[in-house]
Amino acid sequence: MPENAPRPGGRPRDTRISESLLAAAARIIERDGYNHATVEGIVREAGTSKPAFYRRYPSVASMIPAIISARHNLDVPSDTGSLEGDLRAFQYQQQELLSDRVVQRCMAGWLADLSESPERMHPFAIEFAAKRQQVVSTILERAVQRGEISELPTASDHLFEALVTPLLYRSLFPQTGKVGPDEIELTVHLACKVVLCKDSPPAPKK
Repeated sequence: MPENAPRPGGRPRDTRISESLLAAAARIIERDGYNHATVEGIVREAGTSKPAFYRRYPSVASMIPAIISARHNLDVPSDTGSLEGDLRAFQYQQQELLSDRVVQRCMAGWLADLSESPERMHPFAIEFAAKRQQVVSTILERAVQRGEISELPTASDHLFEALVTPLLYRSLFPQTGKVGPDEIELTVHLACKVVLCKDSPPAPKK
């Protein structure tokens, strides 16, 4: 249901309350960490109520994709004219997101929270991973249209993982160092090698 759509038997939801809740959660996460972001603390910080919170979100964990979306637009990068350029633009987009202190402060705790059950993983799978995988698929479709590759690679999901996993690792473990241009160039180079050379993952041993 759209944020400002009329609810059955009620008034449209106030988008200002939603924005206040997201901003309050982000401030608490940045200041105190994900594990200290409670419903009680968020509604107090936002100046609203628990019923207002639960009309919008079933849990704090379910807020994270909305917080990320509010802070970082997920757009298909502008066409650079090449697969390499498009993938590089995508990687810099993810670098900006995963270097965000709010994202860094919430990612480990959020994923640990979600891993407790398959149902809880739904927000990550649908709102975070799947949307980014679709952007990579669009980039690959452009490469097909340009004639850089003859067809979409069968292992495009592995390609997405190869691009994002190193950046996600650095976000989860900031002590390993920030993601810089060298790391981005390496991930793009390896991705292009896989796609343009039509390499494929080795077959599992029987």
